[in-house]
Amino acid sequence: MKSILFVLLVLVLATGLSLWYTTRPVQAQVVTFDTGQISCAGTVTALVTASQQRTGLLITNPGTVAVYIGNTAVATNTGAYLPGGGSVSLPTKSAVSCISSGAAQTVTFIETYNTF
Repeated sequence: MKSILFVLLVLVLATGLSLWYTTRPVQAQVVTFDTGQISCAGTVTALVTASQQRTGLLITNPGTVAVYIGNTAVATNTGAYLPGGGSVSLPTKSAVSCISSGAAQTVTFIETYNTF
């Protein structure tokens, strides 16, 4: 056994390989959040802007009027239907907008961010 270890040590030293390694310090990650309320009416309304730091977005429709969720060109025939009392969680970094086919409806959101 000693001779095998000696041979391995000689090979390591002869080839210049290092048995030592280094580690990078771990950077602390802090999760913060932002909340808001937006009134969605018959025209496209920006709900949240694009953010590369966003890790999650929860949109809730606490009212009774349905709204449609999508990108900045959302329409009532192309958006994701969000009924009154409904919620949707989106893992997106993109801008999100809303529109209503009826009366104006207040929509709430909470978005989370990674900050370093």
